[in-house]
Amino acid sequence: MPQNRSADRFLAYLNDLVADRLPEEWEPAHSYPVSEWLRFKSLSAFYGGVGRLESIAEDWDALQELAGTPTAMRTAAEALPRKAHHYRLGRVFDYDEQTERTDDVERRVCAVYDADFACFGYELPAACKVAQGRHEKLARSLPGWGFDERSLAAAGWLSGCPEGQRNAGKPECLDAVAEAVSAAAGDRPLRGLKVVDEGAESRVPSGCSYSRASQMAIFNSNASGFSHRDQEYQLVCRANTN
Repeated sequence: MPQNRSADRFLAYLNDLVADRLPEEWEPAHSYPVSEWLRFKSLSAFYGGVGRLESIAEDWDALQELAGTPTAMRTAAEALPRKAHHYRLGRVFDYDEQTERTDDVERRVCAVYDADFACFGYELPAACKVAQGRHEKLARSLPGWGFDERSLAAAGWLSGCPEGQRNAGKPECLDAVAEAVSAAAGDRPLRGLKVVDEGAESRVPSGCSYSRASQMAIFNSNASGFSHRDQEYQLVCRANTN
């Protein structure tokens, strides 16, 4: 990271990191969220366990216990002082710590590294807690996930949720359909999530929907998908909080 302590420069760095604009000589992979390395099977297969530097001794003991390592073969783990790694890295850490920690910086860090905060149990900075509280309060005041009732109307083709509403994304699709099923009248079993790539000719709408035929949540990654108003597939929508 360039040795510039300003909040604006740090924010620009994070934006460039997310947009993949950083030069390779800066080794941007070191700034990626740690959880990124666990998302893909090809990478996560290299890791048998995950611990935190802040509690490395306890975490290492727990991993050895879970692995069934014989007591006589167990080792101790101790974190090295960060500046002991290399004198140049010590200087870089100093620059990093002197970056202005404005509310904008904290909120941007939370946005970029949200999965790390969630997966590894780190406490959110104060500015993020305030923003999270506002978002949760707004979310509670809005209707939850529900089925797009337009699919019950006369014949025609549908694409996307009604104006002012949004469809569920892939990570939230199953939970969104479960909430919509729970809120809907009548008995609607939910047998899981199926991810497809189907065009307009398939009658599977783009995005997240519920299939009455298979009784499954369906996420169609094909942007050209359309749904016919025949109740076979119902989009799952909720009020847009943006």
